[in-house]
Amino acid sequence: MADPSLTSPSRTPLRSPNASLTLSFPFLRERSRVWEDGKDHPLPRDLPSPLPTKRNRTYSATVRAQSSPVFKGICKNFSRSQGHGFLRPSHGGEDIFVHISE
Repeated sequence: MADPSLTSPSRTPLRSPNASLTLSFPFLRERSRVWEDGKDHPLPRDLPSPLPTKRNRTYSATVRAQSSPVFKGICKNFSRSQGHGFLRPSHGGEDIFVHISE
């Protein structure tokens, strides 16, 4: 039988002795820049934004679409609710998977 002191849900779970008690950002790790800078309680302004900015976003969808190859053919099947389907290329060959998003 297991030791009840190790499996009791009423006991405080084990944690790293270096972990901050007030840290509310679970995606930070001990070796992250915020921890290395010696800040005990990182503020939201100290964390990178999850939203894309001009500095870190990739090319727009329009630019990527214009630089991608253009395939012509007949729509073999398409599910608008799922946003994908297959084209039968006019030049022959294997069907081409297509996907749209709005």
